[in-house]
Amino acid sequence: MKESSTREVYERISESATWVEQDKIYRENPYDSSLYELELGVVCEAAPHNGVIVELGSGWDPFVELLDGKDDAKLVATDFSYNSLRIVRNNGNGERVSLVCSDANNVPIRDLSADMVIAVGELICHDSVDPSRMLMEAHRILKPGGLLVLGYDVKWSLETMWMLVDSLIGNRIGYVTTSEQMLKLVKSPDGGLIRWRLPATREILNMRVFTHKEIRSLLRRVGFRILSQRSALLLAGLIPTVVQQNTRNRIVLSTARLLSMLDKLLGRMPGIKLLGGNTLVVAQKEQP
Repeated sequence: MKESSTREVYERISESATWVEQDKIYRENPYDSSLYELELGVVCEAAPHNGVIVELGSGWDPFVELLDGKDDAKLVATDFSYNSLRIVRNNGNGERVSLVCSDANNVPIRDLSADMVIAVGELICHDSVDPSRMLMEAHRILKPGGLLVLGYDVKWSLETMWMLVDSLIGNRIGYVTTSEQMLKLVKSPDGGLIRWRLPATREILNMRVFTHKEIRSLLRRVGFRILSQRSALLLAGLIPTVVQQNTRNRIVLSTARLLSMLDKLLGRMPGIKLLGGNTLVVAQKEQP
């Protein structure tokens, strides 16, 4: 198993046929497909009918669907992987969006020029991203009253339990986080780093998980006010995500899909939604 920087990993995946297999797994397994459906729903609901929308860390699949029926809206997709943006262009979506190659810590977009910023796909969880810096960049380019859609992985969830158990039994379930790393995470009052292996590859990344308190504090400190919150991987978290991503067992996959459907209802409920493994918040840049 090889461990590399986030940029190196995605450049390697997107410069070969591996991205096709990776994309297929994301779209077909219950965990990633239900999370993408949630992200797409929240993004489309929050998107303005006109103005500029900036997506940070778009990868090879920006949210072009949010432009449907919105002739006066413009989507700017940014990513630090040139090869990923080349896939966007080659797939024909380059005509619908403007492509900018940059990382999320330093976005070459003018101050006060965006009406909405999207930062989902666990972007803030990548170890290449400085969470405070990324949120300050989002705040800088947003107009007063503009919206931020932010996704993050939650520390205290069923997913954490599975990773802890797996680390103690020699990673037999399929996670790659070590017992030392998991014990350090559990002891920490805040979030911390975990090791994660991408499906369809043997690439390993260091990823960050957060407590809800951390995210609220970060957003408030930068100048955002949370308007709404949705969660995924509640009941569906009873089945480890690495199993959902890699198994071909129809019974397991059907059960995971059913649980994901129930999560659509639970993910809106106060209190319960805080237990999900993935969370999306819509926050507003406060008026000066």
